[in-house]
Amino acid sequence: MDLENKLDQIDLVIPRENQSKILIVEDTPIQAKKLKFYLEKIGYNVTWALNGKEALVVLEQDIFDLVITDVQMPEMNGLEMLGRIRSNSKLKKIPVVVITTLDTDETCEESVVLGAEDFIAKPFKPREINIRISNILERKRSEELARLQLQAIESSMDGVAILTPQGDYVYANDAQVKVFGYYGCNDIVGDNWESLYPEEEVKRLQEKILPEFKEKGKWIGEINAKRKDGSIYQQEMSLTKMDDGKFISICRDITERKRKEKEREELERKVYLASRLASVGGLAAGVAHEINNPITILVGYFKKLEKLVLDGITDKEKCSATVTKLESTLNRIEKIIANLKVYSKVDSKNETTKIDVHKAIRNSVDMISLSYLEQKTTIELNFAATETMVNGEDGKFGQVIINILSNAKDAMTTKGGGVIKIDTKNVENNLEIRFNDSGCGISKENLDKIFDAFFTTKSIGSGTGLGLSVAYSVIDEMKGSIEALSEPGVGTTIVIKIPFLK
Repeated sequence: MDLENKLDQIDLVIPRENQSKILIVEDTPIQAKKLKFYLEKIGYNVTWALNGKEALVVLEQDIFDLVITDVQMPEMNGLEMLGRIRSNSKLKKIPVVVITTLDTDETCEESVVLGAEDFIAKPFKPREINIRISNILERKRSEELARLQLQAIESSMDGVAILTPQGDYVYANDAQVKVFGYYGCNDIVGDNWESLYPEEEVKRLQEKILPEFKEKGKWIGEINAKRKDGSIYQQEMSLTKMDDGKFISICRDITERKRKEKEREELERKVYLASRLASVGGLAAGVAHEINNPITILVGYFKKLEKLVLDGITDKEKCSATVTKLESTLNRIEKIIANLKVYSKVDSKNETTKIDVHKAIRNSVDMISLSYLEQKTTIELNFAATETMVNGEDGKFGQVIINILSNAKDAMTTKGGGVIKIDTKNVENNLEIRFNDSGCGISKENLDKIFDAFFTTKSIGSGTGLGLSVAYSVIDEMKGSIEALSEPGVGTTIVIKIPFLK
């Protein structure tokens, strides 16, 4: 067996991932069966038709990837059939290979003019047939994939464009054209990107964005763009460099999204402030109690000091001790006011800072512990965490603590008081805080709703339903999580986990 025949045999057993369907149109049974045998050995799904007329009927009934046809056939020859296929909107994209013994330039030229993909003279060799068919089908698959990709790009809601290294548009899909306020791709193809952006943004692109893009080959960010009518809008854009130096630009109009984000932030700020106002009453009562006692003590020590002065301060040790106690009491008031300032801080810029969680909890407890004691509610601290620093806003985090403690105190009112335990520990990379009360608990049907805004189990006028909703939002901003565990009649545990700073 010579080398060429060996290669033919190798080609006959090549496995195919997808069985392409081929229609053979041949009036000679021996030739048709031989070709059918070869193609099926390779792995194709083959159907045989005797002439062009029969083949057209078969093509209307099924879908084929390729047609291989002889030229000279009764009733309808191969070239006439080829002409019919190319004039049929349903069939015109099917590749056709012409095989004939008429080895003439005229036949070859006519086949190509009519739209044949290839022309093979008889007698053919299996290896030659295999290579040519494989190339045609691979080209067809590539063209179909390219067509689908282009269709996907054209139907995309995002603007997609291809630009030269100099920034001139060579392609723009419909969304890209419309996002700039134009009507057809010819309106911007050939123009430079600088014409579609305001002067200050062109400068920013040239000085900051493009140098970074050229270095990394990619860039994603937000930028102001200019419509045809001159109006400015906010755009999200990504740039990707291609192998030939051109680059792909994908953009979308985010003006509406930005507007909604701003509205949502404003709503969240109002909810946050509403929650703070809702808790001010209870907090004010607690702070009033905390400050009232030291003030009463101050009055007593000042009277004692006054008496010592009037008596000529004969006992200097008593005078010194009284002054020391006055200083200590004033320091107590100063600490309460400092804690209140932290709690009342509203940072509209959303600037985060390092928070010592243990210190924040102690500060909050110091402000309210006395008023809780008067309602027979004690707060126990059990700090086991060694990593206590987290990122957040002091005022917001302080409100989280106050809101949770306030809910816990209210839950224990019907029981005549109780104990609130605050435990901390480090779990993996998180600081875990547990607020456990011995109150009435929460029913199973309400447990999943307690973090929803305006949901409350309290009586009308007793709660706004914002406390835990705000707590959820604040902890989420701190990249943490918050959940509630509860058993009716036993109590509730609020578990907060926040990534600590290493």
